[in-house]
Amino acid sequence: MGVKNSKIMFYIETQVKDKIKLEAFEGGISLSEFCRQKLKEKPRLVRIEFLLEKLLKRKYL
Repeated sequence: MGVKNSKIMFYIETQVKDKIKLEAFEGGISLSEFCRQKLKEKPRLVRIEFLLEKLLKRKYL
Protein backbone atom coordinates (compact mmCIF):
# COMPACT_ATOMS: atom_id res chain seq x y z
CA MET A 1 0.00 0.00 0.00
CA GLY A 2 1.23 3.51 -0.75
CA VAL A 3 2.02 6.33 1.61
CA LYS A 4 -1.06 7.78 3.27
CA ASN A 5 -0.30 11.46 3.48
CA SER A 6 -3.46 13.15 2.22
CA LYS A 7 -6.85 13.69 3.77
CA ILE A 8 -10.23 14.29 2.21
CA MET A 9 -12.96 15.74 4.35
CA PHE A 10 -16.55 16.17 3.29
CA TYR A 11 -19.97 16.30 4.86
CA ILE A 12 -22.61 13.66 4.24
CA GLU A 13 -26.00 12.95 5.72
CA THR A 14 -25.98 10.78 8.83
CA GLN A 15 -28.25 8.28 7.11
CA VAL A 16 -25.74 7.84 4.28
CA LYS A 17 -22.87 7.48 6.74
CA ASP A 18 -24.75 4.82 8.66
CA LYS A 19 -25.44 2.89 5.46
CA ILE A 20 -21.78 3.02 4.44
CA LYS A 21 -20.67 2.07 7.93
CA LEU A 22 -22.99 -0.96 7.87
CA GLU A 23 -21.66 -2.08 4.47
CA ALA A 24 -18.09 -1.80 5.77
CA PHE A 25 -18.97 -3.76 8.91
CA GLU A 26 -20.64 -6.49 6.86
CA GLY A 27 -17.54 -6.65 4.68
CA GLY A 28 -15.32 -7.00 7.74
CA ILE A 29 -13.31 -3.86 7.04
CA SER A 30 -13.02 -0.43 8.58
CA LEU A 31 -15.04 2.51 7.33
CA SER A 32 -11.83 4.19 6.15
CA GLU A 33 -10.70 1.15 4.18
CA PHE A 34 -14.18 0.77 2.67
CA CYS A 35 -14.07 4.38 1.46
CA ARG A 36 -10.54 3.94 0.07
CA GLN A 37 -11.67 0.88 -1.89
CA LYS A 38 -14.69 2.68 -3.28
CA LEU A 39 -12.54 5.63 -4.37
CA LYS A 40 -10.19 3.29 -6.23
CA GLU A 41 -13.00 1.51 -8.11
CA LYS A 42 -14.08 2.71 -11.51
CA PRO A 43 -16.99 5.13 -11.26
CA ARG A 44 -20.38 3.69 -12.18
CA LEU A 45 -20.74 5.92 -15.22
CA VAL A 46 -17.53 4.53 -16.70
CA ARG A 47 -18.74 0.97 -16.16
CA ILE A 48 -22.12 1.78 -17.72
CA GLU A 49 -20.45 3.33 -20.76
CA PHE A 50 -18.22 0.27 -21.13
CA LEU A 51 -21.22 -2.08 -21.02
CA LEU A 52 -23.12 0.01 -23.56
CA GLU A 53 -20.15 -0.06 -25.92
CA LYS A 54 -19.96 -3.85 -25.62
CA LEU A 55 -23.68 -4.20 -26.36
CA LEU A 56 -23.49 -1.91 -29.37
CA LYS A 57 -20.51 -3.84 -30.76
CA ARG A 58 -22.40 -7.12 -30.45
CA LYS A 59 -25.43 -5.69 -32.18
CA TYR A 60 -23.52 -4.36 -35.18
CA LEU A 61 -20.98 -7.17 -35.62
